[in-house]
Order: sequence, then structure tokens, then C-alpha cells
Amino acid sequence: MKRTLLAITCLTIFGLVAALPAAAQPTVVIDAGDIAVSEGATANNAGTFTSASAISITADFGTLVDGTDGTWTWSFVSTDDIAGQIVNVTATDTGGSTVDSFTLTVNNAPPAVATDAGDVTVTEGATANNAGAFTDVAADPITITADFGTVVDNTDGTWTWSFVSTDDIAGQTINVTADDGDGGQTVDSFTLTVNNAPPAVATDAGDVTVTEGATANNAGAF
Repeated sequence: MKRTLLAITCLTIFGLVAALPAAAQPTVVIDAGDIAVSEGATANNAGTFTSASAISITADFGTLVDGTDGTWTWSFVSTDDIAGQIVNVTATDTGGSTVDSFTLTVNNAPPAVATDAGDVTVTEGATANNAGAFTDVAADPITITADFGTVVDNTDGTWTWSFVSTDDIAGQTINVTADDGDGGQTVDSFTLTVNNAPPAVATDAGDVTVTEGATANNAGAF
């Protein structure tokens, strides 16, 4: 009788153990499946998670913050363009881990360029000058060029331009281009006018006096 009861008890215990359900895995949900920003901007996403036990929530890219109320937020400060970065958000508890993912795209932003003066006017023979500034994210080295005259990158986010005129010019458009090397270009323009300068002439003597019958002479330069 005792053996029978023991056998029944053992079967009952093992049967109950076998029947106990496995611990449920946590869940994680992402609000946005795709995030796109321009370089230099901050990308953001958020979501929720659930669990029957203590849980940790992490991301393998960027910064994730547990809101401690079943929600999470994620952010990433972009410094350069990124094409299709997969970001995995993982919720882990005693029941295991669950991963959900979204895609981050950081688009290239064209550089900015500006000219100080929209119009530059000089007289022929003089040197025309202009200047300006340009900016972009730190990861993009900028090349600054001009299609007329000489432009110099001052390596501090500013540029200077000059042109030694040799003849009159009526309304020459000067295009200054900033190129970030990632396909982004921005052009700003100004107008150069070189006015004609009248010729100069001078006489050596302001008065010439001779006796009648003689030849009067004078000289000068131009």
C-alpha cells in the first residue's frame, strides 16, 4: 500500500512539473520601423516592452533609455551620412530575450556657403576682392572653388577671393562652390563690375614761348 501511494505521489509530482508552463519571453515593440534624418541632426525612436519578471532593455547602436514604466526611448546624434543601419532593440528577462529592429538612414546634407558682398565694383587696373564663409558637419571636408578669379580657403570656415583687373568688365557673375565630397554642393554668387578708366595724359611744360619764326616744342606722357 505504501509503495502504491509513493508511486502515485511521484507520478503526480512529476506530472505537475511536466505540466508547468515555461516562463514567457518578454515582448518589445518599436514605434517606427524606419528613421531618416539629415547628417548633423538627432535621430529619435521609442517603443514599449513587457515582461513577467525583471527586465533589461538595450540597443546595439545609439543610446537607449528605459522609461521604467514599460516604455523606452532611443536617440543618436549623427555626424555623417549612414546608409541603412540596422538597430536592434533587445528585451531580456529570466524567460529569455526578444529582439525587434528598425532601420536608421542619415542623409548627406549639402554644405552652406555665403558671400559677404553681392556686388563688387572696381576700376580697371585695380584688384577686386570679396570674402565669405562656409560650413558643414565635421566629418565632411569642404573644397571651395570659384569659376573666375582666385579663391583661397582660409582653413577656418572662411574664404577670400581676388581678381586683378586689366580691362573693363560689365556684370561678370562669379560662382563660389562648396563641395563636401559626398555628392553635396552649394553655390553662392556675386557680380563683378570693372569700370573703364579714362586714359591719362600729361604735358611737360604748361607754357611754351618762342620768337616768331622759331619752332615751338613740348612733350609729355600718356
